[in-house]
Amino acid sequence: MTKSAWQGDLVWLRGVEPGDWEHFMAWERDGEANRLGWMVHLPRGSEWARKAALEQSAAASPDNDDHRFIITTLRGVAVGTINTHASDRVNRRFQYGISIAREHWGHGYASDALTVLFRHFFGEKGYHKVNAWVYAFNERSRRFHENFGMTLEGTRRETHFSNGEFHDEHLFGMTAGEFFARHGRPAGSEPGPD
Repeated sequence: MTKSAWQGDLVWLRGVEPGDWEHFMAWERDGEANRLGWMVHLPRGSEWARKAALEQSAAASPDNDDHRFIITTLRGVAVGTINTHASDRVNRRFQYGISIAREHWGHGYASDALTVLFRHFFGEKGYHKVNAWVYAFNERSRRFHENFGMTLEGTRRETHFSNGEFHDEHLFGMTAGEFFARHGRPAGSEPGPD
């Protein structure tokens, strides 16, 4: 049986579906995890979650490389989200954000999801570079990006306000060549432009 391009060793990446609103509501309740990933929002209700899931499921377009995916285990359990943004086809670079629900931390899902996403963006879409911003207070994310093989490229000082104070943001990056050298190419694939 042929493996899907969106399947890793541990996870599948799939598009957002209208029924994912329940996941959005559950993940929204973990304020500290939200602070680590982006920001703590004002309380939002189920109508917001339904609308967000519906809009995101309808928004996917082949003409735009900014997407949000649901990360599921191979058994179909939703464990988080990953998105691409600031996609720049001219300069062949993009950024991403990832969030794994706290109860699924430490199982390798984030690393596997990045591998699936990067293989597609580097190997199929021809992107050359990926970047991610990590808040200085998020030590777990910093270690994750270093262990994945990304390079700390710089720091923006005191640019993110959270929990009553300003924090630095670290920029991590990886080129297509660095990714494939470390994580390999899919079986049977030929090297593309890096």
